[in-house]
Amino acid sequence: MDIDKIICEVEEDIKDQIAEVDARCMRNSMRVLDAFQKNRIADVHFNSTTGYGYDDIGRDTIEKVFADIFHTEDALVRTQFISGTHAITVALFANLRPGDTLLSISGKPYDTLDSIIGFNDNKSSLKSYGIKYEQIDLVDDDFDIEKLRYHKIIIMTDADVDGAHIATLLLTFLYRFMPELIKQGYVYLATPPLYQIQKNKNIWYAYSDDELNAILTEIGRDGNNKIQRYKGLGEMDADQLWDTTMDPEKRILKRVQYEDDMQSELDLTFTTLMGDQVEPRREFIEANAKFVENLYI
Repeated sequence: MDIDKIICEVEEDIKDQIAEVDARCMRNSMRVLDAFQKNRIADVHFNSTTGYGYDDIGRDTIEKVFADIFHTEDALVRTQFISGTHAITVALFANLRPGDTLLSISGKPYDTLDSIIGFNDNKSSLKSYGIKYEQIDLVDDDFDIEKLRYHKIIIMTDADVDGAHIATLLLTFLYRFMPELIKQGYVYLATPPLYQIQKNKNIWYAYSDDELNAILTEIGRDGNNKIQRYKGLGEMDADQLWDTTMDPEKRILKRVQYEDDMQSELDLTFTTLMGDQVEPRREFIEANAKFVENLYI
């Protein structure tokens, strides 16, 4: 059997169909290029986004391109992660490897994580990736520090004030129900970067405003600098999250400290700010509002 001859005969038989496919590809490519030119697309439109969509030049313009291509009034396009569930998913897949165990210390997670963990069988879940799952149900007075198998519990949240609020809620939970975890130094806070700086294909990460200014002073402040302020973990892909926040060789962890002589002050703080009584919290805000320097609205 002459394979080359058969191939040539088949190609001859379907040459009209191939030509039509090639022509369709060319027409579609021209539609995309025309839309790019009409909307003056540049590399800046493909930079990372805030993830929240407010005054996002890249997202807004790319959506205009899609609307032009498909001849619609408008388009809704999301090429990056935009929800808490997506951010958690990125963190889990970045950190966990086949054979690892995901431990939920507050019972079953919310339903949107069912398919991610693998409660609902699917080929894209952590379960299908070879990752096991265990949970500790919330039962009063059922925590035994002697049964602890994981001695580094890391709270990882967004770098903005919303993330700090979530971290505070988790610390309140641990302080109220599992204080020994904090007393024995097993609780840490991860430190994701606040900024990404790009210049001439080089990338730096800054974890504070002072560090950002130091980097800009070193590399020069000019129009070639592209600075992105991260608002959420989901703005980074899995590799970026690993490199900046989760890699044991490079990550920055802050251990949560607990001193016995601080207990009365801690109790008062948690009760006032995180308790179920609104009035003490309102009084605290009214008394201390005048000391605020950086107000986030």
